[in-house]
Amino acid sequence: MSVSNISAVLAPADLATTISKVSDIRALLPFLINMTPEERHKIRKMGTKREGYFAAVYPAALGNPSVIPLTFDMAEFTKDKTLRDALLTLKAVLAPLNEALDDTIMELNHELIKQTDQCYGYLQQGAEGNVALSGTVQGIAAQFAGQGVRAHNTVTTLPAGGSVSLRNVDTSRKLINTGRTIIGYLLPEDVLTNIRLVNPNDSVVLTSEFTKIMVINQSTTTAGEFSLKQKT
Repeated sequence: MSVSNISAVLAPADLATTISKVSDIRALLPFLINMTPEERHKIRKMGTKREGYFAAVYPAALGNPSVIPLTFDMAEFTKDKTLRDALLTLKAVLAPLNEALDDTIMELNHELIKQTDQCYGYLQQGAEGNVALSGTVQGIAAQFAGQGVRAHNTVTTLPAGGSVSLRNVDTSRKLINTGRTIIGYLLPEDVLTNIRLVNPNDSVVLTSEFTKIMVINQSTTTAGEFSLKQKT
């Protein structure tokens, strides 16, 4: 659907009810964990190849119990698989809601910035001959100089599920997710399990090894966009 101006109200009572229902869902999932970025980086991840590896080994082990030693807890292996299957189903159900929240917030941010630009222009006009307001406007100009300017960054559009590789990246600049989808980045020669994710409207300072970078749109249905400076 095309994006149109959002004009809606979320009543405090409805917000409280929604938060309460989310809390109810979380209470049904007391085993969920939150890892630090360092913890996420250290653990083994199940990419496409390891997914196939698991999918081949599990039924083979299940079908040949005589070769699996009693010291190995096959019941726990099955329990973990069953839980992951259930959580993947739940994640698929919640993903469109989370994407809708991200898209709606992004559109509202877009509208707010346009309104902010308009109001700032009115304030600049009104500051003429108004000493107090002139000081306020000068303070805004000094504090937020350059906001909204991407300073020679290259803006790249990513098709749904698409990726792009860039060279000569200026790592003194931030990688900015200017689109509506989650994007991921990694070294071109790296494995997908080492991908780092950037949410819409977020940015990340690249470390020095990322002079070459691959950026991947994590959405298979919506185009993404990012801003990044390349050295000439």
